[in-house]
Amino acid sequence: MPLNEASGFRRSGLTREQKRQQEAAIYGLSEGLPDMQNEQLTPAEIERMRAILAQHDQSAAGKGNNSFDLNKPPKQPYRHQEYPRVIYHKNGKHKAVKNATEFDAHLEDGWSDQPVGEVAQAAPALDAESAREAKAIDAQLKKARTAEAKKKSAEA
Repeated sequence: MPLNEASGFRRSGLTREQKRQQEAAIYGLSEGLPDMQNEQLTPAEIERMRAILAQHDQSAAGKGNNSFDLNKPPKQPYRHQEYPRVIYHKNGKHKAVKNATEFDAHLEDGWSDQPVGEVAQAAPALDAESAREAKAIDAQLKKARTAEAKKKSAEA
């Protein structure tokens, strides 16, 4: 189904000045603004404008640029903070403390600020049959290692 479009472009009968006035009205520009190109400014007015621009530039420079790359957002520089801090217990537990008084209280209760080494866990006990099987496998591995060691010494 064709669109109902105008068959041709109709030219405006307005002059350039009238077009400029119409565009100014559309964009909300007032007609009463003086044309700066035709007006002669005094040196005092020029200096006043320069002072206003310098003040504007300083205030804009203080705010900084608000645009940034979304792929690399701005990051806050690292600032060392003593707390929260992690403390450790000899049974392998750990927790975070929020301030110095809490830290001191936990130190008195047996906690430490240094991590404790891994707690050794006992190997599970094997039944008789599993123990015999494990010994047989260990013996086979030992034979294989000695044979490999002899082979390397013979090559050298």
